[in-house]
Amino acid sequence: ARFEREVEMVAALKHPGIVTVYDSGTTEDGRAWLAMEFVEGRPLDAWITEHVTGNLEQRSRKIAKLISMVCEAVAAAHRKGVIHRDLKPDNILVDMDGQPHVLDFGLAKPVDNSDWDSSQIEMTNVGEFMGTFAYASPEQVSGDPDRIDVRTDVFAIGVMLYEAILGTRPFILEGSLADVVRTIATASPIRPSSLEPAIDRDLETILLRALEPDLD
Repeated sequence: ARFEREVEMVAALKHPGIVTVYDSGTTEDGRAWLAMEFVEGRPLDAWITEHVTGNLEQRSRKIAKLISMVCEAVAAAHRKGVIHRDLKPDNILVDMDGQPHVLDFGLAKPVDNSDWDSSQIEMTNVGEFMGTFAYASPEQVSGDPDRIDVRTDVFAIGVMLYEAILGTRPFILEGSLADVVRTIATASPIRPSSLEPAIDRDLETILLRALEPDLD
């Protein structure tokens, strides 16, 4: 059911920054398949390591430009009523021309549940967390799927941008699972300027806004 749901959602998304699904079906022996666009590229973090050089300002500008292209693709999905819900560097491939492609909408959910008919099931049960903790938003770890909206993707993009520019993540996630969940749910991010005093103040504002634990 999750496979069919992913195919239905992603096939409706047409954008140069989103991996296109061309076709899907079932083999004679009952195995599901899909045919999607082939992207020859590298995961976002690996591409940045290999291609982005220079001082802090130069690197920041290059990375911000790249992430802004990811934002455009994700915003296009949001306009179609789809939240990705598992954005992370491994789910973004950057091709040889420097164009990022967002893939793997397997955890995606509709912005408005009324977009789905009554036969659709909610793939994430209350209290069940799906996704990757390092990029998970406070509302994701709360265990209440109804709290998740487009801002969950904004949070994940904020973590990726922070990590790419500063070389570390905005939260120290350690201890027990309960400790990790508590940190994600309540902690404020480490202020970028405390790590890199020379960071652009507008960029710092964007990062802190994207990573604000208060959903509103």
